[in-house]
Amino acid sequence: MFFDSNEPNSPYYYDPEDESDKVTEYDISKIPFQYQLSLRYLYATNERLLTPGFYKVQEDRYLPNGTMYRVITAAASYTTLLYTSWGPPITIKFVTSNQTTSNDLISCEYQFTWTFIVNGYVNRKCKDESEFSAVSYVNGSSSSGFTFYSMDENEIYAYTTIPDLTVENFFRRNAYIDHTSPFPTLIPALYTAYYDYLTNVRSYS
Repeated sequence: MFFDSNEPNSPYYYDPEDESDKVTEYDISKIPFQYQLSLRYLYATNERLLTPGFYKVQEDRYLPNGTMYRVITAAASYTTLLYTSWGPPITIKFVTSNQTTSNDLISCEYQFTWTFIVNGYVNRKCKDESEFSAVSYVNGSSSSGFTFYSMDENEIYAYTTIPDLTVENFFRRNAYIDHTSPFPTLIPALYTAYYDYLTNVRSYS
């Protein structure tokens, strides 16, 4: 789903000089309401440069003949490097098409903001809206899983499970999203990726 890994001999290694790894086709996300999320050490990519904070989401598509190809369905980045809380705001934009309507969740922009106690919010700004507004409160951690609540915390929109620490799965976890959630199904994956990334950055700073 993401460019990942930090070891050249890893099967998940991303080499920015390798043209065969370049994905140039864009498409609308087809991630369902339940999926597995597998995260490793993520390297952010901005074209051919390894630039912290910039990510492009890749989804694998399989044709009837078994052929697999990859498309880019969303991009995320730091909103600003100037911030006062635990981490910088993160802005997410999804791929849209001429058939995308203003009622589609992917037509909106999303932003992650963080609290000093390392919880966060999912904020949303749709067409004809000038500002982001919070639509979900997020509590949890990478080790215990995340829960995405309604703002009054009476409803659960989504949650991720604890990571599977077995060697063959290597931090794979499940993500479940309710059909009433006010954000696209990829949001829990991106939130987890940035939480892990920012946690790692702070631990080495």
